[in-house]
Amino acid sequence: PSDQDSIDVRAKQLLSTDSADILRYLHRRTAEPEDAADLLGEAMMIVWRKRSSIPADGTEARMWFFGVARRTLSNHHRSTARREALSDSLKEHMTVTRQQKPKAHTTTLRAFRSEN
Repeated sequence: PSDQDSIDVRAKQLLSTDSADILRYLHRRTAEPEDAADLLGEAMMIVWRKRSSIPADGTEARMWFFGVARRTLSNHHRSTARREALSDSLKEHMTVTRQQKPKAHTTTLRAFRSEN
């Protein structure tokens, strides 16, 4: 078998052997089970794309996979925090806009009435 074949075999073995443990790791650290499953899928894609970097030693490969999962989880938490901050900012903006709208409407009505 070629070097690429052995790399592919090692990646498939790592993914099949350790994915359940990675899913449990992610599940304990996310609010929604669906997020954990999505993160596992993302981590698995990263492992496959970077399969030539998988350490030859089984224990080191497992720790490498956990590192990929940890970084994927960190990115998820940062994205969630940014999304929540943006949502809060938008809610605040909408509240201010709703409070100001009647004033603008009243001013427009006064101007219209004064012209008639």
